[in-house]
Amino acid sequence: MALTGKGHARAAFGDYENAAKFFTQTQTRVPSIEVVIALGDVYTKTGNGEKAAEQYKLAEFIEQKLGNLDQRRLALLWADQDTKLDEALAIAEREHKARKDIYTADVYAWCLYKKGNFQAAKTAITEAMRMKTKDARMFYHAGMIEKGLGNSKAAKDFLQKSLQTNPSFDLLQAEKAKAALQELN
Repeated sequence: MALTGKGHARAAFGDYENAAKFFTQTQTRVPSIEVVIALGDVYTKTGNGEKAAEQYKLAEFIEQKLGNLDQRRLALLWADQDTKLDEALAIAEREHKARKDIYTADVYAWCLYKKGNFQAAKTAITEAMRMKTKDARMFYHAGMIEKGLGNSKAAKDFLQKSLQTNPSFDLLQAEKAKAALQELN
C-alpha cells in the first residue's frame, strides 16, 4: 500500500517516471486492478500508448477472469476510456440491480452518461449522492452529467467541488474535469 501511495503521490506531482517505478514495484509484489489501471494511466500521460494498452488489457483480463463477483471497476474503466460502452452499461446495470450501494449507482450513472442517456444518469447520480459522501469522482460525474443536461451552474458547482475535494482524484479524469470547468467558464 505504501508503494501504491508513493506512486499516486509522484503522479500527482507530475513525476511520472518514479510513479511508474512505484506502481511496477507494487505490481510485482501484490498486483491489483487499481494499480494496473494507474500504471496504464501513467503510460497514457507520458505518451506510451503501447505500454498503456498492455496495462488496460491486463486490467480487462484480471476483471473478466477473476472479478466474477464485482466487475464495477471494469465498467468504470471502459466508460472512462469511451470503449465497450454497451458492455460497460450492461455490467453497471446488472451490478446496480444486485447491490444498490452508492458507488455502484455512481458507476451506473457514469455509464448512462457515456451512452448519452443524461436524464437516467441524473437519476442514478442523485441516488449515488444520497449519503452526501465527499467523493471527488462522484462530484466529477455529477458535474459532467449536469453539463450534458445543459445545467451550467450545477455543472460548474460539482466540477469545482470535485477538484476542491481532490485535485488529482484520477490522473486522466481530473484533467477532463479541469477542461470541462474551463469550457463552462
